[in-house]
Amino acid sequence: MFESPHLRRAMTSVLVAVGLISGAVLLLGEGFDRPGGYALTRATRLQDDIAACVAEESIRLIDPGRERCEPGEITLVPQP
Repeated sequence: MFESPHLRRAMTSVLVAVGLISGAVLLLGEGFDRPGGYALTRATRLQDDIAACVAEESIRLIDPGRERCEPGEITLVPQP
């Protein structure tokens, strides 16, 4: 496809430059703050009882005083 040695060398240089720039963008992107609504950055105080309903590939938190797990889900409750 690229029979000219100059063109082949230029193509290799372009590919290396694209790889380096892409890596730099990925590394720099890690330094930016997460969006304000990011769930894992908020501190939460638990004042009520809480339980979890676990299915094959999902988990949801419930208030055991108001909700029950659906059929096929396993109930996880904290130990005192």
